[in-house]
Amino acid sequence: MLLIRRDETMAASSEDLVKVVLDAIKETLRPLGFKKKGSALVADRGDVLHVINLQKSTSSTADTRIVTINLGVYSKTLAGCLGTASSVASVWDCHWQERLGFLGPEPMDKWWTMQTESDAHKAGQEMIGLLTERALPLLEGLRTTEQLRALWATGNSPGITEMVRDRYLSILSRQSPEF
Repeated sequence: MLLIRRDETMAASSEDLVKVVLDAIKETLRPLGFKKKGSALVADRGDVLHVINLQKSTSSTADTRIVTINLGVYSKTLAGCLGTASSVASVWDCHWQERLGFLGPEPMDKWWTMQTESDAHKAGQEMIGLLTERALPLLEGLRTTEQLRALWATGNSPGITEMVRDRYLSILSRQSPEF
């Protein structure tokens, strides 16, 4: 029987490329408490959920997959106050959001284009580098609703408008004197 080894530079299905990236990220984040939920990895930090989501571009084709990474922090406390509590929050439900590319050395809305397994491995390693060096330390500073509130109190509100930020601050201040 003749076995043919697939060359990493050969084209793979675009879904296979996504799996290569997700598997690499999952293996890196699993020891840190992240669990795979669809195309996202979620870590329950008690008061908040940290969400790392791989988003596929609508410009992707059968041969080319274009992806980005969205980061989110979901406050269980705030969601309870809003009446939107969910045990399975998506990145779009999060009260703080950021794209991974904006945390890079040249902040921009970074999308990775992959056509081969080699491209997927390279993209995965670049994403893992940004996650471990930039995103995870940032998320660790947002482990509680109080830390989110303190961030919003400075006027900084990634992923949400000023009006939404002010609404969240108002709700939290009514919810508890500590906020």
